[in-house]
Amino acid sequence: MMNPTVTSCSAGYSRATVQFTHLTDSRFSASTSVPYCTTTADPFDFTVSLYPGVYKVTVSKPSTRTESNLPSWSTDVVQALRVP
Repeated sequence: MMNPTVTSCSAGYSRATVQFTHLTDSRFSASTSVPYCTTTADPFDFTVSLYPGVYKVTVSKPSTRTESNLPSWSTDVVQALRVP
């Protein structure tokens, strides 16, 4: 697995979107953004509240002003994340 990195920071632009798709009830699906960075060494941290269940986790690179090593397409990073 490769760690995400950026080559530059743009205030006001997210670095990634993380989608949590609930596998049995779409009402519990959620998404969050990785906020913009102040330095290129900033970690790709995020927070999100999830209901209990099993989720598929997908990461995507925003289409605007993000200079990172994330692919330009959405990537499934976890097929079955169990939230107790």
